Amino acid sequence: MQPPPTPAAAPLPPKSGLATASMVCGILSPITCGTTFLPAVILGHIALSQIGKTGGALEGRGQAKAGLWLGYGSFVLIFVGAFLAGLLTPLFIRSQQKAHEVAYLNNVRQIGTALVAFHQAQGTDTAPYPSDIRQLDPMGYTTNVSELLTVRKQHAGDWLYFWSADSEDPSAALLISPPLKSHAGDMDASSVLLTTSGAVRIVEPYVVDAALKASPEPPVKVPAPVR
Repeated sequence: MQPPPTPAAAPLPPKSGLATASMVCGILSPITCGTTFLPAVILGHIALSQIGKTGGALEGRGQAKAGLWLGYGSFVLIFVGAFLAGLLTPLFIRSQQKAHEVAYLNNVRQIGTALVAFHQAQGTDTAPYPSDIRQLDPMGYTTNVSELLTVRKQHAGDWLYFWSADSEDPSAALLISPPLKSHAGDMDASSVLLTTSGAVRIVEPYVVDAALKASPEPPVKVPAPVR
């Protein structure tokens, strides 16, 4: 007697193509920098809705949920990344600006020391300082004035050298840097000021204007080398 035939296995319900597409978009979302997170979410919700309406005639609920989790996760990562970038970028730019200001202050102090030394050794009442600041190098007061006058690209411009400044007036301007513009190109940017007393500080544009008006002779414009 032959055994009864084994009944054929019931065919598996088809999988939702939208669920598969949702999962694929979710997997690709980190690779595509989040450009596919929105399709993953939309397709995932549509797939779950279709699967629920068929009463089990379609499979793929797990894939649809995976696509949703991956899509929403990518959205959160993008949002957090954008928030942190928006928060930290201005701080980073400001820190760079501050570092540049400190470098310019230090360079101007070195130039100031050289100019004071020149005045004490060779200066006269009519010409207390060299008529050309670059004369400091061949005279042995500095090793490389051009390097000390070098500025960043966003600060490019002319240095103002007041060679005829009154050496007896400690507040008289002796050297003024190009405006220290920010990355946004601030037109009211401050400058580095060196006085005849050797003091160096950051000043606002109105101080520069006052120094120009108070100068007995127009300053020499020295083009700033740009790094």
